[in-house]
Amino acid sequence: MLLSTRIKPFTSSSSCRTPRRLLLSRTVPQRCVIADAGLKETPITLVMDKGELAEFPEQPAVYAVYDKDDQIQYIGLTRKINVTVSNHLRDVPESTAAVRYEVLPDASRDALTGAWKAWMEEALADTGGIPPGNAPGETKWQSRSARPKADIKLTAGKAINVPIEKLIEQVVKSNKVVAFVKGTRSAPQCGFSHKMMSILNDMRTDYEVVNVLDEFHNPGLRDAIKEYSQWPTIPQLYVGGEFVGGSDIVEQMVGSGELQLVLRGEQMS
Repeated sequence: MLLSTRIKPFTSSSSCRTPRRLLLSRTVPQRCVIADAGLKETPITLVMDKGELAEFPEQPAVYAVYDKDDQIQYIGLTRKINVTVSNHLRDVPESTAAVRYEVLPDASRDALTGAWKAWMEEALADTGGIPPGNAPGETKWQSRSARPKADIKLTAGKAINVPIEKLIEQVVKSNKVVAFVKGTRSAPQCGFSHKMMSILNDMRTDYEVVNVLDEFHNPGLRDAIKEYSQWPTIPQLYVGGEFVGGSDIVEQMVGSGELQLVLRGEQMS
């Protein structure tokens, strides 16, 4: 459950000088954005639960990441907490088990920075040191990925007189590697979709993504892709115009070395 932020009128007697709680926002004139909770007072959210990626809002936030042993790894700030958590899960999965975060929807950059400093001070007082991901010289948490490729959209959001099966066929046959997933490349919405794309990313594969949950651009795709492949689950991977399998099969193929051969257009002997 998210803790809300309170907005109160700014007056000369207001304590906006207090960096721990009251953060002056340039984007809200004569108002003071108040961070309701400190680090330990903010609820913790498991990033993955029963194979599903937890839902995070597309909002600015201050956040802290914990590993599976409940040890704090990194404190950051972001304009989109959902995308940032997904990126951390991709880049440092062994250290991204749970997240504390507080949304600050009207906060300026300075306000977010003030909240981040307050959480860093609290972590320092609690543990005696800064989180390892914030250590000088550490780059894996702060690194910025290149702008991701755009996902393929079957339509422009307008009704067309083309069967969805033909659109699927066109995408599958005209692209070497295609992953039909729940969510987008930068923000997958299920753990299995995240796993499949992580495998492809780790192998540095050039691949396309189609979001089966995008009903505006891909109406009816979630059911149609299952009919097309005669496979009951999503995500689904296609290579060279042929269906390869779902997340578990792709993972097994990586272990056996078969996926590497398939991606190169070879076959197992």
